[in-house]
Amino acid sequence: MRIFISTGELSGELAGAGLAQSLKRKQPGIRLSGVGGKLMKAAGVELVEGIAAFGSVGLTESLSMGPQAWRSFRKISEHLRLTRPEAAILIGHEFFHLLLSRWLRRRGIATISYFPPQVWLWRRFAGPIASAFDLILTAFPEEEQVYRSAGGKVQHVGHYLADSHPAWDPPRPTAAKARTVGLFPGSRSQEVRKMLPLFLSVSRLLRQDLPGLRFAVAIADPRFTPFAEEQGQRSGLGPSLTLHQGSRQVLDHCDLALLTSGTATLETAFSQRPFVIAYRLSRTSYLASRLIKLFGWIKRDTIGLPNLLLGEERIPEYRQSRAVPATIAAAASRLLNDDAARRRMLEDLREACRIVGPPGASERAAERVLEFVRRKRAWAVPQCAHGRSHSKAAEGTAAGRNSSPPSDQLWEDESLSPDSAQ
Repeated sequence: MRIFISTGELSGELAGAGLAQSLKRKQPGIRLSGVGGKLMKAAGVELVEGIAAFGSVGLTESLSMGPQAWRSFRKISEHLRLTRPEAAILIGHEFFHLLLSRWLRRRGIATISYFPPQVWLWRRFAGPIASAFDLILTAFPEEEQVYRSAGGKVQHVGHYLADSHPAWDPPRPTAAKARTVGLFPGSRSQEVRKMLPLFLSVSRLLRQDLPGLRFAVAIADPRFTPFAEEQGQRSGLGPSLTLHQGSRQVLDHCDLALLTSGTATLETAFSQRPFVIAYRLSRTSYLASRLIKLFGWIKRDTIGLPNLLLGEERIPEYRQSRAVPATIAAAASRLLNDDAARRRMLEDLREACRIVGPPGASERAAERVLEFVRRKRAWAVPQCAHGRSHSKAAEGTAAGRNSSPPSDQLWEDESLSPDSAQ
């Protein structure tokens, strides 16, 4: 069995690596290839392309990645032509993977979306998105409802972060003089260059009121280290500032976090650390998002995953012109000094995590993928027995019809249907 897995950024790679490990446990001998980084490689995936080719956010930011994305597409498509996997699992990276999925399906290769385009942003386009994939595996319950209503074959498997944080322990008490603020400027180059200088400015303001405060920067990718070192030296924070590779150590030891939007907000929620969200897009991307909101395509004017899950802004968010050092520092200071405010936020975070669901997401996703491929195989054998050659079934008809079975046929056994999944 051969499966292709494509991830577009660090959070997608974490999901892909966990899924790859589960697939290998459940199907010894499975051959995995795809797009990723060191985590995917360590999970046993043969890398065709690295995630450095992707990882942009916003309209102008995504367009700037166009030439590099096109080169990556050519490399990936050539690999897929040669290997012809039984299925392709596409994780995140909405624009690129929607195009890749349609390209694959025209060539008779079934596609599975794992972590599909988030419905709080893409709800208006749920129909076209659902029709672009043979199966959708969602992280959040609302996504399952929306994509199924749009005609997709969908199963809610949960979020891999619940696997890393199966229970909530009270945050450890720390002496006031040792309190630490974690700075998480993001995993994309554009984010880091915009947000790290802002978070360091916030840190200087906080240190004026709380001289004993310490600060720890979480560096998502080693290629950001030189920039982080340069910004750290210019910040004037001296020995009170430290740099760390990855987020885990910083999350485990911080009392408060300053975050960009994205998966980090949910990871921090599972880690039970209070936090403040700040974000800045380019002017063009921001104006485009405002236009989309004006047309009613976006229903919720929030960006943090816990707030989206809760349906309202309970975690403070500061975007664009509101994302200024003084405002962010005031919110952070309140959470550091007001025990009641901290307790309310921690309860809100626990509520958001309960909505996500129980641990075991990677295992459930692997089971659904393997069931899907086995169903596809079972459908293909009778077709060949009725006179269609294997090559014909693989390539589709001259008219370009997809040779994969209709999704309903893949799930005709109720024990394997999305509606029967626990």
